[in-house]
Amino acid sequence: MHASVIFGTVVCLAIFFLIAKILYNLFTNSHFLKYEFPSGWRKNIEDRYPIFQKLSEEEQVSICKKTQILVAQKKVKGIEGLEIKINLRLSLAYEISFLNQLKKSANLYSKISPISVLPFSKYNEFKNRNAFTLYWDEELSRIYLETPENELLESSYYLWLKVDKRFSEFNDQQLLEIHKELSSGVWPISNEEAHKILNNKLL
Repeated sequence: MHASVIFGTVVCLAIFFLIAKILYNLFTNSHFLKYEFPSGWRKNIEDRYPIFQKLSEEEQVSICKKTQILVAQKKVKGIEGLEIKINLRLSLAYEISFLNQLKKSANLYSKISPISVLPFSKYNEFKNRNAFTLYWDEELSRIYLETPENELLESSYYLWLKVDKRFSEFNDQQLLEIHKELSSGVWPISNEEAHKILNNKLL
């Protein structure tokens, strides 16, 4: 009788541990981080985004972790024959993660799924749609965003700023200024509140 109780307790503990581990992986996405962030991915980010190197090592590690998770879990759909490759996934994931460096969850902008992207070669055919439209230039490894006002921007920050509640008090012109400053590799020093948010002083 005593042995069966011990055995039953051990089995229950094992099941509890397994369930706890599954839940932990589910909510923290730690299973995506069992491999180190590829050095080639990091070099790609450093080469394409000079502002990344202005961050502390801790901030860089945080962004890389979220980028790695989003590359694995975020659905990206290629339209008009666009083949979804790692460079596109990496760029989208990095630009999303950069704006959310210290948020605990990596499940960012879950309502925007999948992210649809057109090849940049189709820009003249699909421009002026009066909506947010993402384009990918395979040759330059660069994302472009056409705004609802039909302005073509390099990078996708403006789209993520628009759907981020932390920036809900900012008007379109301010968000465009923040986008353009980030795209040019500088902090948005012209707007004090944006500077604080992006420096993680406000969460």
